[in-house]
Amino acid sequence: MDKETIKRFLKPDKWKVVVFILFVLINIALIYLHISNPLSFILPEPGQYIEEYGLPFVFLTVITEGITLISPKVSKTISVNYYGLFIDILVWWLLSCLVISAYNKFRKK
Repeated sequence: MDKETIKRFLKPDKWKVVVFILFVLINIALIYLHISNPLSFILPEPGQYIEEYGLPFVFLTVITEGITLISPKVSKTISVNYYGLFIDILVWWLLSCLVISAYNKFRKK
């Protein structure tokens, strides 16, 4: 694979941007619907509930503390992992480039 082929593969065009935005909207919808990352597994302390969001890598962690029958006081801590977000964006872009490249290749046949 030469340098020009890689440049052409990664170069943005209208359809790659549309597919990329579609992937971002799907991930936002998964966060909005409270669908956690099934690959993350943390054993929380008693009274804690941990949700991790982001596909393929976790970039948003929500820790809810104080979930007991005795104490109704609940506090939430939200943590953003910017490295995970950067890697997710990179993976989504590469995936959108791959989808459009495969579509163009099969369309020409």
